[in-house]
Parts: sequence; C-alpha cells; structure tokens
Amino acid sequence: MDNVADSWAQEAVEWAVENGILYGDENGNYKLHSYCTRQEMLVFLYRLYELLR
Repeated sequence: MDNVADSWAQEAVEWAVENGILYGDENGNYKLHSYCTRQEMLVFLYRLYELLR
C-alpha cells in the first residue's frame, strides 16, 4: 500500500484523513505517491470548502 507519507507531509496527510478530505480507495490505499488529476484536486478543494463552511 502507498500510505506512508514523506516526513514533510505527514502532519498534513493525517489532518486531511481526519477531516474527510483524503479518503483511501476500496483497499484503504491513499496512493500518496501517485499523480493527482484535476478532477481529484477539485474534489479535495470541494471537501475543504465544505469543511470550512
């Protein structure tokens, strides 16, 4: 699984998971070292927007 964040990103990844911004796939894989599509980035931004409303 690709769930081990680099040290500089660890806190942000934990925060995003705890706040429902980053979800794992059906196997619980966050794919932290994969490229992010524009669609995925928009979903992250939307979830953050909803969290802050």
